[in-house]
Amino acid sequence: MNSTRLRVLACFVGLVFFLCAHGGRGAEVCVPSVFNNCQPPPSPPSPPDTTPPTITIYPQKGLNALKTSSVVLTGTDSDGSGIVSVKFRVENYYGITDYQQAGIIPWTANVTGLAGGQNFSRIQAVDGAGNTNEVVQPVFYILKVPLVLNVTGKGSVTPNLAGKALQVGEFYTVTAKPEKGYAIAGWSGDQAADTATLEFLMLTNTVVQANFVPTPFTSAAGTYQGIITPLISGPSDLGGTFKAKVTET
Repeated sequence: MNSTRLRVLACFVGLVFFLCAHGGRGAEVCVPSVFNNCQPPPSPPSPPDTTPPTITIYPQKGLNALKTSSVVLTGTDSDGSGIVSVKFRVENYYGITDYQQAGIIPWTANVTGLAGGQNFSRIQAVDGAGNTNEVVQPVFYILKVPLVLNVTGKGSVTPNLAGKALQVGEFYTVTAKPEKGYAIAGWSGDQAADTATLEFLMLTNTVVQANFVPTPFTSAAGTYQGIITPLISGPSDLGGTFKAKVTET
């Protein structure tokens, strides 16, 4: 067999390898390779969904000037993983309500129990991957009721809002002015203060009262002067003269 040369060739046909042996006299034997069962590498896994869902509230007329304490909000939401939950709640100066279900696509939120003034309806959507998104829709409820304003003693209040229909949920400011011989004794009622000016939040049954009393300073009115004497144990340079003016108020 010295005159016979053996050559081993690797032949590639499609995805199958063959080992071929050729003899010098033209004989040929081909054996399939053990690699003919190889599969293509697996595709890399898809990245996780981290995109929050999109929430759209349909245009609603009059949301900034409602005449009733309820409103129906509608809208849509979309996401690649699918929406699994849509909820809503109401937030105002009275507090925050519990979440309520609003359907999925399209959703409807029957918002009730609005407080007079500014409210906020919070819409929350959750997709199949657990991503959450929220939008806040302002809603203003026009509710005006008369203010109960009482006065004791001799004095007046400016501006005079007694019996005036005021917007619930808004802040108002009034100032007490005593007549001659009287002094301001503060405010009482639903909201108290010991100053001449009162800022109060208007609610559905707000009562405020300005109190005036005869001034205790009438007999002491005048101009005074004297000498301040420091305490025996205090620094000696704290003494000196002073002047003071006391008025009837």
